[in-house]
Amino acid sequence: MNKRMKIMLAAVAGVAVIVFAVRFINSYMMDQFFAGMRETATVVSVTEAQEMEWERFIPAVGSARAIQGTQLSLQAPGTVSEILFNSGDTVEEGTVLLRLDARVDRAELGSLQASAELARLERDRAQRLRDQGSISQSELDRARSEAEQAEAQVQAQAERVEQKTLRAPFDGRLGIRQVDTGEYLQPGQPVVGLQKLAPIYGEFSLPEQRLAELDKGYPVQASVDVWRDRVFEGEITAIEPSVREGSRNFRIQAAFDNEEELLRPGMFMRFRVQLPGEDRVLAIPQTAVSFNPYGNSVWRVVETENDQGEARKVVERRLIQTGERRGDFIVVRDGLEPGERIVSSGLTRLSAGEVVEIDNEGAPEPELDPRPRTR
Repeated sequence: MNKRMKIMLAAVAGVAVIVFAVRFINSYMMDQFFAGMRETATVVSVTEAQEMEWERFIPAVGSARAIQGTQLSLQAPGTVSEILFNSGDTVEEGTVLLRLDARVDRAELGSLQASAELARLERDRAQRLRDQGSISQSELDRARSEAEQAEAQVQAQAERVEQKTLRAPFDGRLGIRQVDTGEYLQPGQPVVGLQKLAPIYGEFSLPEQRLAELDKGYPVQASVDVWRDRVFEGEITAIEPSVREGSRNFRIQAAFDNEEELLRPGMFMRFRVQLPGEDRVLAIPQTAVSFNPYGNSVWRVVETENDQGEARKVVERRLIQTGERRGDFIVVRDGLEPGERIVSSGLTRLSAGEVVEIDNEGAPEPELDPRPRTR
């Protein structure tokens, strides 16, 4: 029994020795394997914080407004007898657009003209008789007064007849006709819109803090969604002298030639008021910034050495203060110096102290004034 136990204990001891030996060899081989491996690096693209000269301008949004625009109507009531325009026509000042039936008014005008002619003859006859001493001065004055009253009635009736005709008050483009031949119109009832499109105004508002920066004649650029590839050039023509109490904003008016009539009243417009001089700023691409509620940061690339003395590049997080955004760039007010290298893509894969490999091949080039590519 004792001999059997000794044999079993010897066998267990031998197995244990073999197991520990295998584990030791495996651990040693793994340590040697990992010791011989190079550190894996995350591939990123890198850019430098650079000083730039930025044009000074003020962005704003507003609307286009016609220099002259109105809804045409008539002062007198009546039935439409003639429509002499088509919707969308371009017309000149004084062009006859519509006439109401004025036959009764013209007949009345003819009657008054005849009465006025008779009154003039009576006045002339009274003048001759007065010269001969046949009538008194009061009778001559009465004849003159009657002639003047008759002439005034003729003029008033002629105006009533003229009110039956609608004319274009200025050059411009007509809108859509809102009446038909034979329709009875009331005074002031809309007939058609008329807008003068060239030149055209652009109007926008700015906070009162900007008032001292602006003056008449400053250049203004504008863009609209419907013509994305066009930039319209104009200049400030008027600045509202008062500031609105509710919003503390003031209004600015700019004029644009609009010879092609691409800008239309009521269009939403984006403006850029050009200011004199330039600002020198430190800027980086917006893609390099991690925007967070607790503060914005970048990954700065620094040169270090590993345990074997080999050079490597690692990243460290750097908190920064940002400012104005323009195009693909953003201003850095504090936290970076010109020339410092920062990661511009692959930010989400990084952690502090991580080794990186720089590869800028195919990285997009940031632009200060990006424009959509057109075929």
